[in-house]
Amino acid sequence: MTCEVCSGVEDITDLSLPYLGRICSGCGRQIKFRRLGKHGIGIKVEKGEQLVVPVGSLKIAANPLKGGGYLTRHGISWFANLVFVDDYEKHRENISEAIREETEEYENFLRSSSLLEGLNIDDETHADRIIELINKSEKGTEWWVVNALSFLTFAKELIDNDDAKKAAWAMGLAQKCRAMFLFKENFEEVVWMGHSAKRLVDVLRMWDGNQENDDEEFWQNCLSATLRSAG
Repeated sequence: MTCEVCSGVEDITDLSLPYLGRICSGCGRQIKFRRLGKHGIGIKVEKGEQLVVPVGSLKIAANPLKGGGYLTRHGISWFANLVFVDDYEKHRENISEAIREETEEYENFLRSSSLLEGLNIDDETHADRIIELINKSEKGTEWWVVNALSFLTFAKELIDNDDAKKAAWAMGLAQKCRAMFLFKENFEEVVWMGHSAKRLVDVLRMWDGNQENDDEEFWQNCLSATLRSAG
């Protein structure tokens, strides 16, 4: 319902992306709209307006191809801290709860893994096939997850048996495996992109410095080296 003040203002229908909201001064209607920022970039928010960010509309990822925007240098550090440190501090007095949450995270990851598609990690009859596939992908993401799970299970048993020294050892190994899991999930592609960009720069420099070189063997060797490094 509109009034004379807002009769010419229609609410936007696409609420899947961030939008602005303000209250009509005449009738109190919540008006939903978007106003682009300078040069059509971003959203410009003015006094009295509320920026609404729908759940799922912004995805934070270290890889800009997978995220919903760009992280600044400070933002990357913040994201890395979020990923690696997480909120372990809240479980200082109850490490068993931290182990339970981490175990659940790993199990959910394995349930949705494309490597294990069609298999059920909760079905013992699938265990041999699951282990076979994971061992074939040694040092892959699932491999690190299974190792982290094993060390966490061991750590939980040692904690229950009051064996602090061995429990600390098992937790340390579990967290090393977790670090590799998080690296492969969040940062491996980004690191590879950086190396790929460096190779591209090197190739362009080589081309620029050898444009007059008509030695076919030279270019064959350069091409072979480039292909090997890309593998």
